[in-house]
Amino acid sequence: MSDSDIHTVDVTLPVTFSYGSTTKTFNRQPDGSGGEGIGVWRENNVAWKLYSTRQKLQDIMTDYRIAENHGLPMGTNPGPEFIEGSVRQGQNAATSGFALVTQWLDGTEFNFHRVGGRPFRVALRDEGISHSRSSTQYTRYVLIGVLVHFLHKLLQNSGRVPECALGGPDRCPRKGQWGSRRI
Repeated sequence: MSDSDIHTVDVTLPVTFSYGSTTKTFNRQPDGSGGEGIGVWRENNVAWKLYSTRQKLQDIMTDYRIAENHGLPMGTNPGPEFIEGSVRQGQNAATSGFALVTQWLDGTEFNFHRVGGRPFRVALRDEGISHSRSSTQYTRYVLIGVLVHFLHKLLQNSGRVPECALGGPDRCPRKGQWGSRRI
């Protein structure tokens, strides 16, 4: 999660998450959108993303494992860690849910025109890549930049990377296949 995710989300307060003998209470609105979850709360350098059901737990764990295997930034202190427990919003009945607890990752949005702090043309020159738009190297460099931007937006908006994005074309939805695990 990052600072660029911060925007108002309307959640019934307080939100409590109980696991083992521990209860965590959030008395303020989330710091970021929860996507499929309730919301994301930032406490110091830790992001707590709460889910009110366990329906997506295995899917999200799989997606995080795939992203980690492909070297995407996942945070190191803590985890990511998936903790099962009960979630209660306001005076509503508690439900069986889970929390994704991980390091809050600060950063800036990928800027296609500046790569590694350098203007795009300088990055091309420094890497020895042709500036010609018809060049295979140039096209590959641009496509990699677009892919990085796409993956960054997915992580930013939902906190997870879908299998489709990293598992190869056989994992991507075909025309008309937009199920719950597909984007």
